[in-house]
Amino acid sequence: MLRISKHMAKVDLKAQAIKNLRDFKGILDDLSIPFWLDGGTLLGAYRDHDFCVKDEDDTDLCTWIDFKEKGEEAVKRAQALGFEIYHIWETEFAIRRNWAKIDLFFNMKTKDDAYTYLYMSSKRIPVVIPLHFYENLAPIEFHGMTFNRPAEIEEYLTLKYGNWKVPVHRHAFTCYSPEANRVVRPDWKP
Repeated sequence: MLRISKHMAKVDLKAQAIKNLRDFKGILDDLSIPFWLDGGTLLGAYRDHDFCVKDEDDTDLCTWIDFKEKGEEAVKRAQALGFEIYHIWETEFAIRRNWAKIDLFFNMKTKDDAYTYLYMSSKRIPVVIPLHFYENLAPIEFHGMTFNRPAEIEEYLTLKYGNWKVPVHRHAFTCYSPEANRVVRPDWKP
């Protein structure tokens, strides 16, 4: 059972997530790291024009593996703004400030696909996206900021989630399941 501290109860997670995203976006932009919204953050931004309900504490961003070294610098700069390291994995950096986390996923390329990994216990689970979705980006407005997102947004969301138009409660969704997150491909090899 999750215990909520007195401090956490006082935090407006949505306001904190927006502040965290604004500050981290500034760092990524300053370092010229190209990135885009992904996962539940992208879904909420497009479908709900907001975070998905109960998902404001987990912001998802993607970039390319070529920017991993600059990503390390971005984390250092974020720490100077009060973020703490949540975890640093091979293809994902996560930082958190006041209970609101940001994941930055690093994608690699094959001829036709972009891929990264989700980490579960000691396992790496491939997440595979047709490359054209991440090579063709378009702008999206989200909480007064402009971000990149896949240009073929509805096709992308359908590929990833199936019927993305119907909200699914966060507790009913698991990002590690190929049935829920259809781009998870446990047996895929680059």
